Amino acid sequence: MYKLSTFLFVLFFSITFTTQSFSQAPIFTENFDSYIAGQQVACQNPTFWTTWSNTPCNATEDPVVSSTYSFSASNSAKVLLNNDLVKDFGTAYTSGKYKISFQVYIPATKAGYFNTLATFAGSTSAWALECYFDAGGGGRVNPNGSVPTTFSWTADQWILVEHIVDLDNDLGELYVNGALVHSQQYTIGAYTTVVPLTLDANDFFGATAGDEMYFDNYELIDMLAPPPGFSDNFDSYIAGQQLACQNPTDWTTWSNAPCGSEDAFISSNHAFSGTNSCVIAQNNDLVKLHGSKTTGIWYTSFLVYIPTGKSGYFNQMSGFTPNAFEWAMECYFDVGGGGRFVADATTNFTWLENTWQQVIVAVDLDTHVAEFWFGTTDPLTLIYTWDWTRGGTIVNRIDANDFFGATVNDEMYMDNYYFGAEMPVVLPVELSAFSANVNNGNVVLNWTTETELNNQGFEIERRSSEGQFVTIGQVQGNGTTTQRQQYSFTDAGVLEGSYYYRLKQVDFNGSYEYSNEIFVDVTVVAPLDFALDQNYPNPFNPTTSIIFSLAEPTFVKLAVYNLLGEVVQVLKNENMNAGSYNVTFDAASIPSGMYLYKIETAQFTSVRKMMLMK
Repeated sequence: MYKLSTFLFVLFFSITFTTQSFSQAPIFTENFDSYIAGQQVACQNPTFWTTWSNTPCNATEDPVVSSTYSFSASNSAKVLLNNDLVKDFGTAYTSGKYKISFQVYIPATKAGYFNTLATFAGSTSAWALECYFDAGGGGRVNPNGSVPTTFSWTADQWILVEHIVDLDNDLGELYVNGALVHSQQYTIGAYTTVVPLTLDANDFFGATAGDEMYFDNYELIDMLAPPPGFSDNFDSYIAGQQLACQNPTDWTTWSNAPCGSEDAFISSNHAFSGTNSCVIAQNNDLVKLHGSKTTGIWYTSFLVYIPTGKSGYFNQMSGFTPNAFEWAMECYFDVGGGGRFVADATTNFTWLENTWQQVIVAVDLDTHVAEFWFGTTDPLTLIYTWDWTRGGTIVNRIDANDFFGATVNDEMYMDNYYFGAEMPVVLPVELSAFSANVNNGNVVLNWTTETELNNQGFEIERRSSEGQFVTIGQVQGNGTTTQRQQYSFTDAGVLEGSYYYRLKQVDFNGSYEYSNEIFVDVTVVAPLDFALDQNYPNPFNPTTSIIFSLAEPTFVKLAVYNLLGEVVQVLKNENMNAGSYNVTFDAASIPSGMYLYKIETAQFTSVRKMMLMK
């Protein structure tokens, strides 16, 4: 989803922006530091951990807590031969998107293993994924009925393992140190039969005499759940009617009079996400109460849009009814793009007309440090840092936000409001359309974005009906823009069959998000000519596609050579029917450089060059 970049919140904040609308919500976390080293995990905490046979304290299955290696603080869990530690999630999840995350340390010459279970029921359990860390640095992921996916890992260092399970889209992905090493339809499973679309447990098993795996900082995360706090994107309201009048539970006005002249209206004129926003015009005075927060770190975040020639204003109050009124900070968006931030001093900044921009106010009530962040680009710009209490001259409290139409020119649209103790995030790309057209073996993909923020580009991925997704190309994004953008990509020379396509949208900071999948059925008319096309992409790393056409049935040899004429890999050496073909060449095991690829038939021979750049 997750793919992170961070920027420093001065003195105390480190905020991470991802492609989710809000930060992900942990369901369970464990760092083993509250346990006694040398004693067994489930024996010390049978509430949250068990073993394969559901016998905590079992001398064989229950592993010990170790202080030999740890990723954070002092302890980790140590899994040796025949240890079989299970994290049972309770009632199995049947919908949603979840991330299982933990750190792994395996000494040199040792091995390790874990699995994810669709159902946990002893010998009748259903294995959704099995992952082996083999001695020597090789890794294997076992998909049902397919050749295992392989990857590399490094001994004597901590390795981040993440298994993302999207039950809504029947998709499972395994990441090792942030790199995607395996993707599959989740219900294909890992053994000899398909598994149900459920998520029930993790199992850490000492499978061999060489197993010695330490794991730490285990987390189960709900990737779709909003964090604790309050959020409102205004899409559930009726446009043209007043906000607090429709929802007096969560919103009010300065004089606590929803439905009166102070109450702001819901608008469909501009929206950052969905269809609606809230517009603050002259004399509107919308208030969001926060319940008198006096401790902890709190974040206020929203998107703001102001048309040409208009202005806007908001404040954050340390005192609001029933407390005495007290303004902790004020922010003016003046006509023409000038801004003023007022706290213990006045700081000027600039803003863009007709553009959605994000506001974040972060306040640590325990240290009194406050910060104002603003902008359209991830990371946002730190505008000002100050002492929230102004040296003790105002109350150390957060009572409310106030959105006031201070002048006749005020017309400020607000969307995606959030207040809470979890860090808010920037929404990079709003994808509004994704479609495919097929023409004699060429699949043309078209998609549209309504807004983009920090969008480096898109990776286009394809899979057959029984296969795994592979990347077949890239399209550059438009960075940050609030204008609609149109994109297109042609997958040429696709063989007859059924395929699924999806987009992987990637930010400049490395975070990403997948689109929905679309299905296409390709029918190919035999070509009239023999041909060998230029590989794509070129240069490439480490895979590229080679497309060729055959006018009639013939024996085909397609091979890759180095510049000395030595065979690097034979891609085809068989009889083939007339048609267009797309062959993937994986150069992961060879060095960078120029290579040749050559097709030979009884009727046709052709050679082309390609460049591998690692």
